Amino acid sequence: ARDRRLPTAGDLVDGNRWRAQQLFSSQLRRGLMRRAWSVLTRRVSRLDSLAAMAGARAIRQRHTIGLQTIPLAAICGSENRCRDFDRRFAPLTTLTRERWQNIAAARLNGQTLPAIDVVQIGECYFVRDGHHRVSVARALGEEYIEAEVTVWEACDRDRERSTLLAVACC
Repeated sequence: ARDRRLPTAGDLVDGNRWRAQQLFSSQLRRGLMRRAWSVLTRRVSRLDSLAAMAGARAIRQRHTIGLQTIPLAAICGSENRCRDFDRRFAPLTTLTRERWQNIAAARLNGQTLPAIDVVQIGECYFVRDGHHRVSVARALGEEYIEAEVTVWEACDRDRERSTLLAVACC
């Protein structure tokens, strides 16, 4: 005899937990395959570093513009997690598997998560806080994410003139 009971909230949560585990495994495999491919083809697949980007330019001004909806495709770097995620924000390590899966399960359960924190230089965004939220959002096929945005206006040291740099990213 088949169990014909309706699914309970607990069943849905458990189902989403299983889906989050499967999603993480799939994204980890993709990230590791892209990293191996990038070694073979000598193409960069890692995230850009905010420190390297800021170090190459003189930061002229910093100001917060507050909560914004930004395209996930424009996020091309990180303040401090460049080795944990690839350029498409697929995880590259199992060290934070549980955190990633918890965030994925929460999103699959319809929970709203806090905005991420980013620095904008030109058209490119660098994640300060919210790497796992970005990774999960991309894995779920989302196109935009809420972010607290701080703009860093930079001047090109080589040209010694103040301009807001348009950084080609992604």
